[in-house]
Amino acid sequence: MTRSLNKVNLQRLGEELSTIDFSEIMDMKDKASGAFDRMMGVVQPIYDKTCPVKFLKPRECEPRKPWITIEILKVSDLRNQAYLEYLNSECAIKLEEFKIMRNKVNSMRRKAKKEYFANQLSLNKDNTKGIWKVINDQLGKEKEAPPNLLLIQGELVNDEISLTTKFAGFFSSVGQNVQAQGLVNFNNDLMKDEFVDDRGIGNEIEFQPCTGDEILKVVKTIKSNSAGTDGINPKTFKSVMCYLIPCIVQIINLLLQTGIFPDALKRAKAIPFHKGGSKLEIENYRPISILPLFSKIFEKIVQKRLYDHLMKTGMLSENQFGFRKCHSTSDAVHSLCDISNKCFERGEIPLTVFIDFRKAFDTVDFNILLKRLQSLGVCCNYLKWFNSFLSGRSIQVLLNNVFSSPF
Repeated sequence: MTRSLNKVNLQRLGEELSTIDFSEIMDMKDKASGAFDRMMGVVQPIYDKTCPVKFLKPRECEPRKPWITIEILKVSDLRNQAYLEYLNSECAIKLEEFKIMRNKVNSMRRKAKKEYFANQLSLNKDNTKGIWKVINDQLGKEKEAPPNLLLIQGELVNDEISLTTKFAGFFSSVGQNVQAQGLVNFNNDLMKDEFVDDRGIGNEIEFQPCTGDEILKVVKTIKSNSAGTDGINPKTFKSVMCYLIPCIVQIINLLLQTGIFPDALKRAKAIPFHKGGSKLEIENYRPISILPLFSKIFEKIVQKRLYDHLMKTGMLSENQFGFRKCHSTSDAVHSLCDISNKCFERGEIPLTVFIDFRKAFDTVDFNILLKRLQSLGVCCNYLKWFNSFLSGRSIQVLLNNVFSSPF
C-alpha cells in the first residue's frame, strides 16, 4: 500500500490547496485545537483525492540492479544470442564465442558494481545512515519481513489482527511492567524533590511567536518520508507547504498561547522491529514510532524555544553531550580521557561507572519531568502545553497494512 505521489498528482494537490480560503479557520482564535482539526478536515480529503492510496501487486520479477547499464544489457543480449547459437549448432567455435561474451558481461558487471558502490560511499561520506545503507546493499542485506508468528503464553498467534493487538498492548505497557517488577518507583516523593531547584526563578521562558520562515526551515530539516497515522508523506507536503503556512503559523501560535497540543497528533504509528533472539518472543521486539507530520513540526518549534532558553540561562550542564548542537559522543570520550589523564598525572586511579538504564524513555515519570521543567523556568502556558503534550498519548501498530486499535 502506497500513495501515488507523482509530479502530476503533486501539482494537482498544490493547485487545489491554493484555492482554499483558510480565513474562517484563522479566525478561530479561542479554539486552537478545533482550528487544527478544521484545517485537517479541509486538507485531508484533498490529499486523499489528488494523491490516492494504491495497493501494490507483488513483483513478478526482480527489479534491475542500479549498476546495470544499458550497455551491459545490450552485451547481455549478445551473450544470450551466442548461447542459443551454440545450442542449435553444438559447434566448438560457437561455444568459445559464447564464453568470450559471458566473460565480457561478467567483467562489465563487476566493474560497474564496484564503481557504483564507490560513488555511493563518496556521496554519503558525511551521512552515517547513508553509508550503512550502502554497506547493507553491498552485503545483500534486505529489510526483515514483518513478524507473522508469536508465541504468547504457550499459544501460537499468527493472524494479523491478533498480532497487531498483542504488539500494541505490549509496547504501551512496557513502563508499567518495569514498575511492577519493582525496578522503578514512580511514587517516591523524595526522589521527585531531588530533580527540583530554584534556578528558574526570575528566568522564566518567554513566549516567542513562530513565523512562516521558521516553519519552512523546520520542514526542510525533516528527513523522514514515512507517513504517520494521518497518512501524510512529509516529502509531499514539503512542495505544497507554502499554501498552508499562514494557517499553520496562526494555529501554532494559538496552541502555544493556550497551552494545548491537539489530540489528533498524540497518536503514533508503531512498527515492530526485531532486536535479536527468538522471533517468537514479543519481548525481543521494540517499536519504531512514526509521528504525524504536523506533530514533528510543532515539536521542533517548541524544542528550539526550550533549547534556546536553557542555553541563554546557562542551565545545561557543560558535561551534557547528548542532544546538543556541536556536541557528540566523541566529546564525551575526549572528556573522559582528559579526566583520566589528569588523574594519572596526579598519581591517582580513576574509577568509572557506566550505567545502562533499562527502558529509560518508557519509564520517565511525567510528574517529575514537569516539575523539573518548571524549576528551569518553563511556566504558565508553556508548562501547560508540555502537560497537554505528554498526556493522552496512544499508539497503533501496523503490520502488513493492518492497523491495531489505539492503545
